[in-house]
Amino acid sequence: MAIDSWTSEGMDWTSLKSKRYYPYVQALVLAMQERWTAIVPGSTLPVYWLNIPGGRAGLMVRTTFVGFDNGWGDRWDWFLDNLVRSGNYIDYEDNGGNWDDVALGDKAPHWTWPTMLASIGDSEWIRATQDTIVTEAWALQMYRILNKLVWRETKAGDHTNNQTRDGVGVTWADAVASFAADTWHDSPGYANDNYHFARRQVGVYSIDRRRGSWSIGPFTPEVNHKLDLYFYYQKETFLGNIDVYENNDYPSANVDKWHLQEQVLVPTSVASHSYWVGNFNNVTVTEPALGIIKGWATTRAQGTSEANWPYSVVKWNVTGGFKFVDHTV
Repeated sequence: MAIDSWTSEGMDWTSLKSKRYYPYVQALVLAMQERWTAIVPGSTLPVYWLNIPGGRAGLMVRTTFVGFDNGWGDRWDWFLDNLVRSGNYIDYEDNGGNWDDVALGDKAPHWTWPTMLASIGDSEWIRATQDTIVTEAWALQMYRILNKLVWRETKAGDHTNNQTRDGVGVTWADAVASFAADTWHDSPGYANDNYHFARRQVGVYSIDRRRGSWSIGPFTPEVNHKLDLYFYYQKETFLGNIDVYENNDYPSANVDKWHLQEQVLVPTSVASHSYWVGNFNNVTVTEPALGIIKGWATTRAQGTSEANWPYSVVKWNVTGGFKFVDHTV
């Protein structure tokens, strides 16, 4: 019987006392491979990893865990340490797994060994080093850790696509009508330059909106996953004096914070997901006073810092996603 989940061959992870060695360690190896491939696309663990020490025939009847030979445990420790500290897998327990309306420095945090051990209720990492007798405690700890490594953060890449939509008029009503009648059209400029502002000058009102196309993915392994897309909205300042631009697009005054822009389930057949930032069409806006510009912008590509770059949370613990998970979302 193929091992393709934590419960294959009747495995029960509540206790491993007097259980056969083989399926449990094999499941841990396959789960490790699944998670490693997800952050290093196209990679696989060495073939010898699938050859559990002692061979399958002997392990089928073992009821004790024995030392990993030939450096197997050292290699396991190295891969696990890199998974936990890689800066890829994130702590989905932080803030209930939702980072909408949080400050710049409070977005989805990565796992660290202290937060991981606190989450699983252990005080130390049980290493599978060479010549160590591997215990039930080790296997159960690995099971708990690997189940935590199911959400990943990844930056959004940008396309060169850029579109604008605008309106202008002698009165505010004229500008609103002009904007409502306009449609999105290609425009040269910065694909990262996404904003919306309304401006009043002597004798003229204008409304201008720009959106850019951002791509997320592709991801490996090519299995089902959910995406939570986050964008950082900030008060726009590049045009001078400005107030917060509040309308139906952005009903709260929570600028300079991350906002959950979209949640989408991506099936296996979809290699990547593309999203237009600023993809709003309503025209419910507030008339600005003379000389005032009301507006917002999301993640302008200014300077070299990527601290406020759009990012996605990729969730593999979904139906049709990772095979070795203890819960789905």
